[in-house]
Amino acid sequence: MADDRINGKQGHRQLSAYAKVTHSITQSQRSRLIRERPRDRKWSALNQTISRAFGWEPGMPQTGTLRKLSFVFRQSFTLTGLDTSHFETAIEGAFAVAEFLSRQDSEMAIWRPSQVNGELALEIGNRLFVKQNKLGSHFPAAMDSSVNPYGTLQKVANGEYVHTDDCVVRYFKRDENEDGSISYNKADSGSFKPGDIVEAQCSFIVIPTRKGDHTMKIILRALTMLNSEFSKAARLSMWKSIATVTAATPNVETRTSIRRTVGYEADAEFEDEVAYMNKKVKTMQVDSQ
Repeated sequence: MADDRINGKQGHRQLSAYAKVTHSITQSQRSRLIRERPRDRKWSALNQTISRAFGWEPGMPQTGTLRKLSFVFRQSFTLTGLDTSHFETAIEGAFAVAEFLSRQDSEMAIWRPSQVNGELALEIGNRLFVKQNKLGSHFPAAMDSSVNPYGTLQKVANGEYVHTDDCVVRYFKRDENEDGSISYNKADSGSFKPGDIVEAQCSFIVIPTRKGDHTMKIILRALTMLNSEFSKAARLSMWKSIATVTAATPNVETRTSIRRTVGYEADAEFEDEVAYMNKKVKTMQVDSQ
């Protein structure tokens, strides 16, 4: 399983298989959420469909620019596979989900993947807050300390916005143990850098837009660090090249020298004049008339 995940097979197989799985739609006042229909009819609960997408993170987490707090504070990133066949399969799976959702919502706009340097990419994210309703039915959930180490975000929210369980994004890293086994442990959100090979766990939702139509969004649920060696090597190479260029061409700052006279060295000529005047005064004769 670990080898399939690191090679990108397991995650993309799950995403591409969505078109072959029976789904149902759960609809709220603002959105439609895709869920798996249970195979066991005796089990009445519904599981939210979580997909896995494997790829390369070309950029840092992004922040929205809308005025509302629930949209301003987001955990989001771009995932691309650099034109690999595994990632293309994931894109096909996302298209299949979008087509399925569009059959349930006639107002849904056409879904399109984004692009990074001409390569197909997936925009995946999750908001940090939802606006509390009049009934106060949104229950707060603990926020990851690596996302909000000083509790500043909750203070800004001031109870009007709530970090719920649906807003939680979990971060993991793939570790190889001494016995050769693989484990997935909790990671800090700040440890993810551009160029890391990651696996994203996500779900799909349809929400209304300001234009009046509906659009499909890919919601981030978890992010797993699979390999950071490539991004580490690239960052070190960049830092070393910058340091080498800086050392070879030092920045010599030309400063204008301002002369300042402190003390009484400049008063030498003046002292000579004073001595001369004193001598004249001593030999001065006062007329008694």
